[in-house]
Amino acid sequence: MMNEKDAYREIWFSALAARRRFYNTDEAFKRFLQRKNAGRTRRLYLNLAKIAAVVALLAVVGYGSYRRGGQVISDKFSDITLEAPVGSKIKTALPDGTLVWLNSGTKLVYSQGFGVSDRNMALEGEGYFEVAANQKLPFSINTKEMSVTVTGTKFNFRNYNDDVEAVINLMEGRVLVNNNMKFNEKVNIARNDKVHINKTSGEMRVIHANNVNVSDWTLGYLSFDEELLPDIVRKLERSYEVTIKLADDPQLLQMRFYGSFNPKKQSVTAVLDYLQSTGRIRYRMRDKEIVITL
Repeated sequence: MMNEKDAYREIWFSALAARRRFYNTDEAFKRFLQRKNAGRTRRLYLNLAKIAAVVALLAVVGYGSYRRGGQVISDKFSDITLEAPVGSKIKTALPDGTLVWLNSGTKLVYSQGFGVSDRNMALEGEGYFEVAANQKLPFSINTKEMSVTVTGTKFNFRNYNDDVEAVINLMEGRVLVNNNMKFNEKVNIARNDKVHINKTSGEMRVIHANNVNVSDWTLGYLSFDEELLPDIVRKLERSYEVTIKLADDPQLLQMRFYGSFNPKKQSVTAVLDYLQSTGRIRYRMRDKEIVITL
């Protein structure tokens, strides 16, 4: 069977016969093969270059489509809202593994992309968080007056809309607190630190406190730890679903109290009796309201 080289030789000599020319056939045939192989090599390089150009173009188009597609997906993420109705509490696990307890009348909002591109959320009310550690993706909670940023820790964050103060109690790790009422005022706090921000003046103060009982509300208890009387009143209203009024006296607005109670075993009047026993306030029932005075 004729091989490729013999076939080319036959073609070569046929061409010579047709032209009726005389050459050094061996030398000429070598040059013929060289030109043929050079042409094949050039065609191969051209084809490879074309393929490479197409692959590069597809890569660029694909990357661009991926970026645009990812942006479109991100833009279309919906918000997820968790709410604990007044008089109830809920516990849940977030997509990143963080455990969260929401107190009565609390709303927590985060994106469907939570844990993928960020770990940002908004809070209205009170939440206790055991944050899953992730150094590359900080966990952030934002409110109008205060925001916190952590990577993995345990803390309690309270900021109801009608509270006088926004408060953070840190049990473990470290937290960066931003005072959103005063530009660029921030502080790093450590275990057992407590931050108060007055929602009227914007004043922020940090104290070292015993935060052991601050999350007792997740177990059904009602605790006050140097809290302002107006905020204690709001707690009592949410826990007992009652209406409490403070007399129009500025001294009442500055009073702070300590205490721990079990709403399942102690009535609202039992709690008020304790506050009254300090000799600083008194209360009375008026129709369906409770009124607190000096």
